[in-house]
Amino acid sequence: MKKIIFILVFIFLSASVVGINYVRSFNTLTIKFSSKNTGLVVDIYNTGPDTVDEADQLNKKNLVAENITSEKKLRLKKGSYSVVSRKNDAYEQFNKKISLYQGSQEITVESYFSQSNLDKLLAGEKSVIEASLISKYPRIKGQYIFENERLFHFGDWYGTTLKYVSTDSNNSDTLVAVLKREGDVWKVITSPPNLFVSTKDHPEIPLDIANELNQKVY
Repeated sequence: MKKIIFILVFIFLSASVVGINYVRSFNTLTIKFSSKNTGLVVDIYNTGPDTVDEADQLNKKNLVAENITSEKKLRLKKGSYSVVSRKNDAYEQFNKKISLYQGSQEITVESYFSQSNLDKLLAGEKSVIEASLISKYPRIKGQYIFENERLFHFGDWYGTTLKYVSTDSNNSDTLVAVLKREGDVWKVITSPPNLFVSTKDHPEIPLDIANELNQKVY
């Protein structure tokens, strides 16, 4: 009888250890969505160790969760995963790798507007933006032309280069201007427009915007 009890206790303890280890092999991935994105759908792929080419693993075989459109918590085995948005013409693709080896993680899905979407928005805002800049710096009109105009991020940032076309050879530099939309108003951030965008002088300007505009000047 004692032998049977011992065996039962051993089996119970072994099962408990296995159960605890199994539970500990999982962590929680919390998916949230930015209020700036509507209509995005994401899927989650098991992308294995960091040394493996991720692009080769974004396929049905490694799909662990799909069609996620709102906040969701998922219990997943410890490992590396990619959260990838499906094609949506309004936004850039969201693709972020996340590790659940060390503990649970939370990720917010936020993707900037696609270039085609930004181009459409610019067509409707272009005249208003240019008028805002000329209103503050009337000298621009007749002496400079707007080049490389584009919107960034969620259509709330605008950048352009101003090419000098007048006759003063001592004042022929191309300038850069950045504006930000605040409500219904476009506010000039680079005041005045300068030879390049300095994030030291204007730390509020995102680095990716500054870098792209500066490349247009040189």
